[in-house]
Amino acid sequence: MNDLVLIMVVWLIGLVMQLSAGLVMVRVTKDELIDGGWGMGRMVGWLVVGLTVWFGGHMQLPVNSVVGVGVVSWLWLLLAARWIWLGRKEVLEWLGKRWRVVMVEEVLFLAGLVFMVLVRGYNPDILDLEKFMDMGFINSYLRAETLPAGDMWLAGNSINYYSFGHFLGSVMIRLWGVEIAWGYNLLLGWLMGLVMSGAFSAVVNLAYWARGEVKVKSGV
Repeated sequence: MNDLVLIMVVWLIGLVMQLSAGLVMVRVTKDELIDGGWGMGRMVGWLVVGLTVWFGGHMQLPVNSVVGVGVVSWLWLLLAARWIWLGRKEVLEWLGKRWRVVMVEEVLFLAGLVFMVLVRGYNPDILDLEKFMDMGFINSYLRAETLPAGDMWLAGNSINYYSFGHFLGSVMIRLWGVEIAWGYNLLLGWLMGLVMSGAFSAVVNLAYWARGEVKVKSGV
């Protein structure tokens, strides 16, 4: 039951992120993309929150924390809600025409999330390949309120590694409010869902462009 609750929490938080960033994407790209950029909504929302915390943390602001990530997320949601409200008529009109594409992408995300979380549920140990190192870097970001985070291998030094992805993972774990032992495996399901919905978004847009059913503005 706890596993199902965790999956539901991850999905609901992702849905809020999707509704904010996805509908903003629809307002911006509805004339260029058949899905209005909906398939990339979660990724865009994740990057907006993550990059804000990333740059703030490197300016030595203590924003890389549960409170900091929460405040940044709420500010983003408020700004996105205002932008969507101002264009609600065109957004609703677009959704009325393209709701089938939206539903397919949402089903694909949920399927990828549930599938990978269930797979990891039967083998949750973080032992093989680079999982131990990945978890260590994420844990370093979870302990650091300012950035760069401390190196898990060399005390007194910051992480000297391409670790932005680990940082983004720590942001989601803070939003989910779970321990890293759970958060690491939930991240794998989250990424699987993003890959499935994002891949469908890319393919369907390329297909419609090839058929000439979506007119891309010159210079875009």
